[in-house]
Amino acid sequence: MKIGLYGPLNEEETGPSRVTSGLATGLAKLGHEPVIVSYGNMHSHPEAPVHHVGERPGSVRGYLDLHAEGERVLSELNVDVTHCLKGTATSCDVRTVHGTLTFLRAPLGTYSIREMLGDSIMSYYSRKSARSSDTVVATSPEVANVLQRWWRVDPETIPLGIDEEILADDVPTDNPTVFLPGRISEKKGQLGVLKTLDTNVCDVHLAGSVKDEPYAEKVLNHDVTYHGYVSRVELLDLYQRADVTVVGSTHEFFSVTALEALARSSTLVITDTCGIATYDHVAACDGVRTVATQAEAGRVATRLADHESLPKYKRAARDLAAGMTWRWVAKKYITHYPER
Repeated sequence: MKIGLYGPLNEEETGPSRVTSGLATGLAKLGHEPVIVSYGNMHSHPEAPVHHVGERPGSVRGYLDLHAEGERVLSELNVDVTHCLKGTATSCDVRTVHGTLTFLRAPLGTYSIREMLGDSIMSYYSRKSARSSDTVVATSPEVANVLQRWWRVDPETIPLGIDEEILADDVPTDNPTVFLPGRISEKKGQLGVLKTLDTNVCDVHLAGSVKDEPYAEKVLNHDVTYHGYVSRVELLDLYQRADVTVVGSTHEFFSVTALEALARSSTLVITDTCGIATYDHVAACDGVRTVATQAEAGRVATRLADHESLPKYKRAARDLAAGMTWRWVAKKYITHYPER
C-alpha cells in the first residue's frame, strides 16, 4: 500500500517530527510504501521519499499558506491513502490530532494573548480539517476527551510510538539518579518538582534549553546538574542512566519524552493529566507512577530513586515501551486505512 503522510520533519527531532519520521519507518517495516510531504529543515528520510514544501513559518497566516501547499502536493501524489499528521487539509482519509487549545490546560500566564489567539485560530481550521476527514485519530484518551468537548468529534484512539532500536537496559550509576528532561520553563514544571525532591537522597540531572530566564534561575538554584540543550544521543544516554525520569508538566497531550524514558529502562513519574498516563495499561504498569501534582511527583521520585524493587520497576518500564513501537502503531493505523 502506498501511503501519503503529511507532517513536519526537523533535524532536531522535536516531538511532532518524531511522529512523522517514526510512522513512516513503522509503515516501511511492515512492507508498505510511505511517501512524506513535509515542512521543516529536514529534506530526507531513510525509509521514504520526501516532498519538501517549506520551512516552519512564524505566523498563523504562514502556517495556513504552508498547509494549503502541503495539501496540494499531497493530492497530486499517486497514493492509495492520504494521512495528515498536522495541517488544515480539506479532505484526507485519516487525520491524526495531537491536541488543541493547549493554553486552556497550561498554568495561567504561561501563554501570551497573541499565543492564545493563534492557538484558537489554528484550532478552528484544524477542527474543519478533522470533520472533513474519513477517520479522526486522537493520540491519547485525554486528547479524545478534548476533541469530544470542543470539536464535537468522536475519534479513534491510537498512541504514539518509539523506534524499537532505542530499547535498552539501564546503565547502573554510583548514586540513585533522577532526571527531569525538557525545556526549562513554567510549562514544564521543574520548579514544582524540585521543591519536594530530596537532593540529599539522589543525584538530580536536568537537560533542555532555557525558555524563561528568571524561571530557570530559580530552578538551577537547586542542587542539580544541568546539561543544557543536548543531542538526541546524549538525551537517550541520560534516560538510560536515570533510575527515575520525572515529567512534571500538567498539560502534555501525549509526551514522547515519557515513552522514550520508559524505552531506556527508566521508571517514570508523570502527572495524571499527561496523555500517555491516561491509557489504562500505562497507568497500571509497575514502571509508572501517576501523580496529581508536581509536588507529589517530587516526593514519589525521592522514594523510588533507591527503592529495593527498583530493578523490577525498570524492567516493567522497558517491557511497556517494547509494546508501543512505531511498527505496532503502524499496524493500528492500517486497520483504519481504506482498501482501494
